[in-house]
Amino acid sequence: MLQHAAHELYAWSKCDHPGVMKAIGFVLYKDAILLVSPWAQNGSLARCLGNGSACDKLRSHMPYGCYQCIELASSLEYLHGIGIVHGDVKAENIVVSDSGSTQLVDFGSATFIHGFTLCFTRTSRSLPFSIRFTAPEILDGINDKHTVETDIYALGMTILQIATGEPPYAGKSDRTVVSNVFRSILPHRPNFDDMISDQAEKDKLWNLLIRCWEQDPKLRPTAAEVKNALIEIKEASTA
Repeated sequence: MLQHAAHELYAWSKCDHPGVMKAIGFVLYKDAILLVSPWAQNGSLARCLGNGSACDKLRSHMPYGCYQCIELASSLEYLHGIGIVHGDVKAENIVVSDSGSTQLVDFGSATFIHGFTLCFTRTSRSLPFSIRFTAPEILDGINDKHTVETDIYALGMTILQIATGEPPYAGKSDRTVVSNVFRSILPHRPNFDDMISDQAEKDKLWNLLIRCWEQDPKLRPTAAEVKNALIEIKEASTA
């Protein structure tokens, strides 16, 4: 437990970006080590997506949906640029500020692209992951660690979650989800009406997500490419 907390705090402390919540430190509470960060009154993005009143409040502050996706892609671009893979991108690990801005949290699954500055080892050989956001190369055991490319896969699924307000493959069991991923069966395409008005831009967004979910990790776009594509889609749809 101590190693895991030290690993998470170390990775988190390396980050200095508006899209990554600051780590303040840690406290010992009973038998648990708890990492401390600033209070986020709105809670996680997943909570906001599931709470109509909270979402309505946030929509009054900003162009909802596309803007959050751009922020998230920008945050991952930053992390990957400093050599950190988040390892567990999903709406549950994103908090929402009062202004509606998003920030990544939970670096318990983070890895360093070029190796650790400090020598941390996992206490378990099993790799933590969230099935509905996990790339096929992790699910089938080809990769034994999270990568930039697996982050991009999860980013695509999180964008889908933002668009629909539901987890990817909603209504399906975890076993069915794994089967669908291995058989290249994509999640149901939403209408994107809450994010984009132009049909051509909706098609571009869906095609961008398909690229994020490529079975071959090398074919997935970078976080910067996702961010730039989202900016173009947003600008074209509001022109």
